[in-house]
Amino acid sequence: MWLYLTTQWLTFRERTADETRSRWPLSPEWQVIQRASLASGAYGIDRMRSLQQRATLQGLAPSLNGYLASFAAVVGTKDIEDTVAALPLLLRQYGSHSGTTFEERVLKKASGG
Repeated sequence: MWLYLTTQWLTFRERTADETRSRWPLSPEWQVIQRASLASGAYGIDRMRSLQQRATLQGLAPSLNGYLASFAAVVGTKDIEDTVAALPLLLRQYGSHSGTTFEERVLKKASGG
């Protein structure tokens, strides 16, 4: 469709002395437009989801890093592994207190809620 639209239906030509417009040369700008592809930068749905996930993770990383560093300082852990290992107890206690488990929160977030 793009090819038809940019070669048959519409063109932009450089005026010459020739009275027949169809013999006028295509403008350099129009030649660039004709070579353009609408599909070359297209992303499939899986790639779009992957890009969206990556952007979401990059957005979450600074806050997550800050929260985990604060958590580590409070509970006395020194590295990522020990800090993450200390999370289940805190999250289970919070889920019990709030009435919503961590798993329920994950399901709600995953479903867009």
